[in-house]
Amino acid sequence: MKKVAAFIILAFLSFTTISAADAPPASIHLKLGKDILAVAEPVLLMVEVNNNSGSDLLLDNLSMFTLERNPYRFSLTLIAPDGQEWPYDPFSQIDVLYSASAKLYFFLPPGESASDIMLLWWTCFLPDDYQVALEKLPPGPYKLFATYRLPKQKESEVSILYSDTFEFVFLPVQKEYIPVLIEMDSLYFYLNGGLKRGLRDEAFQRITRIKDSQSPYSEAAHVKSVYTNTDMTNYKMEKERFNRVYPNSAFEPFLVKRQFILAQLKGLSNEMDSLLGVYSNLSPTDYRVLKEQNKIKLITAEEARDK
Repeated sequence: MKKVAAFIILAFLSFTTISAADAPPASIHLKLGKDILAVAEPVLLMVEVNNNSGSDLLLDNLSMFTLERNPYRFSLTLIAPDGQEWPYDPFSQIDVLYSASAKLYFFLPPGESASDIMLLWWTCFLPDDYQVALEKLPPGPYKLFATYRLPKQKESEVSILYSDTFEFVFLPVQKEYIPVLIEMDSLYFYLNGGLKRGLRDEAFQRITRIKDSQSPYSEAAHVKSVYTNTDMTNYKMEKERFNRVYPNSAFEPFLVKRQFILAQLKGLSNEMDSLLGVYSNLSPTDYRVLKEQNKIKLITAEEARDK
């Protein structure tokens, strides 16, 4: 498997209006927290778009790399060792209607980058037979690629960005971890969007057992258990416990992002100011950081049409 420094793949994009000899006006960077994983081990994904052109690039604000909410423009596809392609496809999606005054878009200036991160649970890619039997998932080299359907650019026919593939490996199943995988099998409905209270309670019990299993799946389960806290005091307390168990975790940006969003939702301006410095150090190109630092211009759908 090809090794790439810092696990970053520069995925240059294809455009129908640009010849192969031309330098691409934009590029996608895909980064996984690591590229050798236990079978179905959750991992952090970062997606970054660079604007290499000499003009502003129009991007989505509220749903830049959101896979669970409609309308969404970003998609991921997993390629199995036998070549089968499995799209990320949670069966529960949220339809959202926005007001005319909503700042749905932003302009990314020339030479700048914007990114977003998400926690990948492989259940959302898999055919039914594997969703409820992760322990049967074939080991070996897998590939991940992304597409991003851009908002309509002014005086441009550029519409879809296609990334190269990122290659990683699922290791063979170890017998001692099969009970943990069976616990994860039972989370498939919850991870794919099930929101009923009884389901959440049962899933939380399973996530707690996975967290305490001392397996390759424990860290992501711990992240999930921290993430479920909506009270800021409880969240900070649980995050401190996580940091003691997993210092310098690859999931730290994800947890700080969640804490920042909680502070924002609760109107805790002092908390936001304190977190912004930490957040920007961990994720300097995150589009939420860029918004708070006034480095990108937010606009409405009407303003985007008029530009």
